[in-house]
Amino acid sequence: MALTEDQREVLKYLSTTHRALHKERMTRSFRIVVTALTFYTLSVAAALSKETQLPTFASFDCLVWAFFLVVASFVAWDSYASGKANEWNQRAAQAAEDSLIDDLGSLYKKPTSDNPRRQAWLWEVIIIFAGAVNAAIVITWSK
Repeated sequence: MALTEDQREVLKYLSTTHRALHKERMTRSFRIVVTALTFYTLSVAAALSKETQLPTFASFDCLVWAFFLVVASFVAWDSYASGKANEWNQRAAQAAEDSLIDDLGSLYKKPTSDNPRRQAWLWEVIIIFAGAVNAAIVITWSK
């Protein structure tokens, strides 16, 4: 059964919407990761500055570690959730596009493949935690 023009428009809208959501989420995720890494870098720069006097009480080191790891955990959670949502958006967009291709009777059908960025969130998490640990080490050992 052939799709009506309205059904085709709905499928086009679904495909476009899900692809746009994926792109927006990727941009936001990149900005969050860069912001967190910049925060860690600036924290180290401030700690190593001659004008900065860090507290000398023992629990300060624990506070630095806890704060950096909490920030890294929030970024990691966001990256993971964003990656899962991106997978869903891509599957939905691909399903809509496949329906359109089937309706048009096209000879070309895009082969189903895994998302090449499927595990990107894992690398983002590794980089964020490495940055947090390195910054905490430099700050707590520089006193």
